[in-house]
Amino acid sequence: MADKLTSCFDIDTPHGDAKITNTTLRNSNSLFGPIYYYKSSYSDPFTGEGADDKQLYLILENVTIINSQSFYASAIVFNKSLYISNTIVTCDQRHTIWKSKNIFNENQQEESRRGLQYAEKEFSFEPDFESFTPPSTLVFFYGIGQVYVNNITISDCLFQLDLDGLYSMNTQQHSTKKTLFIDSNSNYKNITVLKNYMYTLLFAATYIYNVTLEDFKFDQSIIKSDQSFNFIQNISISNHYCLSDGGIIFIQEYVDIEIGYSQIQIVNSTFQNIQVQGAGGIIFSPFIVDYIIFDRVIIKNITSKYQGGLFFFNSTSEDYFNLKIINSYITDFKSLDKGQFLFATLKNFKLEISETTIECSSTLTEIQSELSESQSIGAIYIQNSIQGLFTKHSIFRQCRESKDGSLITLENTYFEDYESKFENNLASYGGAITCNFCRMKMTKTQFINNIASQGGCIFTDQTVNLHFLQISVLNNTAYRDGGFIFLRLNNQETKSLSKSGSFLYSIAEQLTMNITNSIFQCSTTETEANKTVQLNDRYFAADTDTQFSITNAAQVNSINNIYKFCGPTSYGGQYTLTKTKFFDQKSQYLFNTGFYGGQIPWKSRKGGWSIPSCIIFKSYINIL
Repeated sequence: MADKLTSCFDIDTPHGDAKITNTTLRNSNSLFGPIYYYKSSYSDPFTGEGADDKQLYLILENVTIINSQSFYASAIVFNKSLYISNTIVTCDQRHTIWKSKNIFNENQQEESRRGLQYAEKEFSFEPDFESFTPPSTLVFFYGIGQVYVNNITISDCLFQLDLDGLYSMNTQQHSTKKTLFIDSNSNYKNITVLKNYMYTLLFAATYIYNVTLEDFKFDQSIIKSDQSFNFIQNISISNHYCLSDGGIIFIQEYVDIEIGYSQIQIVNSTFQNIQVQGAGGIIFSPFIVDYIIFDRVIIKNITSKYQGGLFFFNSTSEDYFNLKIINSYITDFKSLDKGQFLFATLKNFKLEISETTIECSSTLTEIQSELSESQSIGAIYIQNSIQGLFTKHSIFRQCRESKDGSLITLENTYFEDYESKFENNLASYGGAITCNFCRMKMTKTQFINNIASQGGCIFTDQTVNLHFLQISVLNNTAYRDGGFIFLRLNNQETKSLSKSGSFLYSIAEQLTMNITNSIFQCSTTETEANKTVQLNDRYFAADTDTQFSITNAAQVNSINNIYKFCGPTSYGGQYTLTKTKFFDQKSQYLFNTGFYGGQIPWKSRKGGWSIPSCIIFKSYINIL
C-alpha cells in the first residue's frame, strides 16, 4: 500500500518502455494513484535524442487494481503513451451502495394553457462516504501520445470526478493529429460517476469497439467529445441514468482550434433502457459536427425530460451538418418536452433515414380518448433546413399520442421520400406529417391506417409545394376534414364539424393541383346495385360530403385518372368545388353516387356558375 504522496509505481525517468505484468495492487492510498508515470527529461548522451522524441509506452498486462484511493486517479496518471491489456479494476462493493428512483413519473403532470408541463422528478444517488473517498478518475492523461485499452474490466465503483472523466484525455490543443484513444473488448458494470463523464476525449481521434457498459449512473454523458473523429462499433449500453444533457454523447466545441473534418460513426451497436434528465437521450450537440452516421443500430426504451428524445441539435452556425441513419431499428422513445425523436433548428442540417424502422411504441395502442385540440411539434421536428429530410425504404409507425403531434413536423424545410411506409400513426392535425412553408416530394410512398382530426395523413399550412408520384393511400381517417390531406393557408381554425374531403380538403387560396395517372377507389366491397337502391328508395346515409373538397383554388387539373366506387355522399361523389377552375382529360368516373351531383357539383358563394380564370402559383400540389 502506497502512502499519501507517492504511488506503488512511480516512474519518472524511463529510458524506454515501462512494463508491469501479472501484478495485483490492493488498497492504495496516494496523491496520484497506484501507478504514476511522468514525462522524462532524459537525453541519450550519444544521439542527443530525448524522451520527448520517442514513442515510449507504459504497458500494463494482467494487472489487478483493488480499492485504490487518490486525488488524481484510482489507477494511472501518465504523460506519454499507454497500453493496458487484461486488467481488472474493482472497488469495494460496500462502498458503492446507491439508491435511485425513476427520474420520470408520467402520472405527475398538470395541464396549462401552454400545453403539458411536468413537475420535477426525484432522482438521487446515496453513496456511503463514511470510510471511503471516491477516486477522482481512473486514467488521467496529459500530454501527447496514444492510449490503448484492451480487455479491461471495471465494476462496482463510485467515482467523484472533479477532473474530466473516467478516462481523461487532457491533450494539448495543438497536438490533435498526434493523439489517439482506443478502447476495445472491455466491460464496465455498476459504475456511478458524480460530477463528470466516463470518457472525456478532447483533441483526440477515438475508437471504441466491442465494449459493454451496464448499470451506469452518471451526472453527465458517457462520452464528452469535441469535433474530432470518433468511431464506435459493437458496443452495448444498457440501464443508464444521466442527470444532464446527452445520455450517450455530449459534443463540445472549441472555436479557437482548427480541427478539420469532424465525424461520429456508430456501427452495429445497441442502446437500451436509458433515462436522461436533460435534452437529447442519445446525442446533445449545440454545435456543428460535419457528419454523424448510425449504421445497424438498435435503440430501445429511451426517455428524456427535455427537447429531443434521442437527438438534440441547435446552433446558429451555417456550416453543413449531416445525420444519417441506415439499417437500424428504433423503438419506444419519448421526450416529455418537444421532439420525441429529434429536435433540430439548423439552416444546413440534413437528415437521411433509409432501410430503418422508427416506431414511437413497440405495441399498437388503442385510442384512449378524443383527439386533443392542441398538439406539440411531433417526433421528428426540423426547422429552417435548406438541406432537409430524406427518407427511403423505411417504416414510420405507431406514434399515437395526439398531444405529441405528427410523426414528422417540418417548418420551412424540404422533405423527400422514396418507397417508405407511414402506418398506424395518430395526431390531432396531420396523422403522419405536418408541413408548413415546406416543399415535399413523395414517390411510391404508402400511407396506411393513419388517423387525425384534420388531415388523416398530412396537414399543411402556409405556402407549400407538394409532389406525389405513385403513392398508395389506404384506410386513413380524418374525423373532420381531409382524410388524406388538409391544405390550409392561414393559422385560423375552420370550426368545421363536417366530414368533408375524405381524400383531400383544401381552403388554400390560389392552389394549383395536377392529378395524373392515378386511381382513386373508395371501396372494394360495395356494389353498384347497392348504391343505386339507396337513392331509389329515398334512403340516404352519407359516408362523407365528398372525396375532394376544394375552395378558392386557382385550378384543378385531372388527366387520365380513374375514380370509382365512391359514395353515397351529400355533394359530389368525387369533387365538390367552390370558386375553383377544373379541367379534366381522359379520366374515368365509375360507380360513384351522390345526393347532389354523382360526380361533380359546381357552385360559387354568390350563386350561379362563375369560375375565376386567374392562376397565381403560390401553393402547388402534384399527384402523378
